[in-house]
Amino acid sequence: MHASYVDPLTDVLVELEVNSETLEAAMNEAWRCTSDRGMPIVEFVAENGSSLVFARAGKVAVLVWTDTAGDERHSLGDRDEELLVADYFGSYTEFPGNWAISLNAALHATRIFLETGKPVAEEVILVAD
Repeated sequence: MHASYVDPLTDVLVELEVNSETLEAAMNEAWRCTSDRGMPIVEFVAENGSSLVFARAGKVAVLVWTDTAGDERHSLGDRDEELLVADYFGSYTEFPGNWAISLNAALHATRIFLETGKPVAEEVILVAD
């Protein structure tokens, strides 16, 4: 699956192909590029045109899935986090803290998306905006 992010240290667009086996290595490479705008948000785009945006802030993450009609769903956690800040293609971006889920749950949901092109609702609650 196609993935992309902007390296906030160089402002260079990074594009790569990722699968469930290479996910963690690709994400670790992206996360090493943390700036004052936060960690870079990685966007995955499936062949069907749907996308999954993965934003990490420390030990938590936010997922936003967009289907081919443009309808969005986002993760919803049970945490009382502050606003999460991340870098979305060069822009300082904030997410509500209650969208935060554990990093492991977000990685699990992303693996499912990489394999199926669809969101997962098992350990992660995805709700429509």
